[in-house]
Amino acid sequence: MKSYSLSHLSDEALGRDLRAAVSQERTSTAVVVAHIAEFDARKLYLPAAYPSMFAYCVGELRLSEDAAAKRLRVARAAQRFPGVLVALAEGRVHLGGLLLLAPYLAPENEAELIEAATHKTRAEIEHLLAERLGSTCPPASSRSPRGCRNRPGIYRPRGRLGIVRWRNPLERSDLRVSRRCHPSSTRSSSR
Repeated sequence: MKSYSLSHLSDEALGRDLRAAVSQERTSTAVVVAHIAEFDARKLYLPAAYPSMFAYCVGELRLSEDAAAKRLRVARAAQRFPGVLVALAEGRVHLGGLLLLAPYLAPENEAELIEAATHKTRAEIEHLLAERLGSTCPPASSRSPRGCRNRPGIYRPRGRLGIVRWRNPLERSDLRVSRRCHPSSTRSSSR
């Protein structure tokens, strides 16, 4: 069995190995995403008796639902925009950042958006998209269920670095589910 104890490493060796492991992980993630993209394009999950690529990733590959959804969304973006995988493999844009960029990528802005998002945090990419696209709402992946669809959201500067983060303007009492949206609303209200 492989031992994962690293206490014997010097500080310099530990730092060097950590940077190398992160670099290798980025490359591996890009390779996995590329495989998912091609597997999905060929619909090879159907002969394996899965109804969708998402179900295949969770059931066969044993990815968590969250990991499967993220990789699949980035894989579908990478099918249209190959620069996505290059940026991921090189560590210029992280997986979460590519998730934010994916809905806004177009052939005419792919290189520009990826370059602008290079080495930025998720919050900085949200701010970048808000500035460039004139949006006050965060992307759908980071919204609350009732967020921007029903009420406009706002960006507010937070923290000492001035990083802009999404804040839901709804009060806690407003987070109840309306009858028309609730799954049980299809039942008759009279008994």
